[in-house]
Amino acid sequence: MKRLFAGGLAAALLTLASTASAALLSFTDRGAFEAALSNITVDDMNTGLPQSGQSSITRPDFVLTGATFGCQTSGCGYNSSKGFTYPGYVWFYTGGQTFGFNGPVYGFGFDYAVPIGYTPATFTLQGLTAPTGDGFFGVVSDVPLTQISMSISGGDRYMIGDNFTYGRGPAIQGPAPVPLPPALPALAAGLGLLALTARRTSRV
Repeated sequence: MKRLFAGGLAAALLTLASTASAALLSFTDRGAFEAALSNITVDDMNTGLPQSGQSSITRPDFVLTGATFGCQTSGCGYNSSKGFTYPGYVWFYTGGQTFGFNGPVYGFGFDYAVPIGYTPATFTLQGLTAPTGDGFFGVVSDVPLTQISMSISGGDRYMIGDNFTYGRGPAIQGPAPVPLPPALPALAAGLGLLALTARRTSRV
């Protein structure tokens, strides 16, 4: 029983140490974001975008679910002064969007802005908050992801997005594993328990 307990505890500690190393980095500079990834794709939304309010939009590599509007005509207003012209870009509202990919990605980001005439809102990707206003925002992970969550809060809860960019390859300059130092004792303890368990077993 003691050997089983020690082995289970060791496995749990090793799992804790490995999962704790996962980390995310946020980027507000598109160039730096793309430099941190490989096998990059940019979806400019210029074709195949529905011109109406949608609960989901299907793209070649991902499905966007949540309250959205395809901006193919002037139905979204005139935001060209912010660099958003139709066709096409996406209007987000009320928050709670999800990007579900057909394969793993290591990073995702896009150009965003507050639509003309609306109060700025705040949005997050995978829990990381973008600066309020207009710009670029992306996140890079050191483990593959197949789903990216987005939320919008504050202001009028409206925003527009374009040039959705994602990297299929591992990060070239991956984010530092922030939680790793606290996990090192757990890793050492797990390895020690495994060694002790193996030694006791060999004596039987």
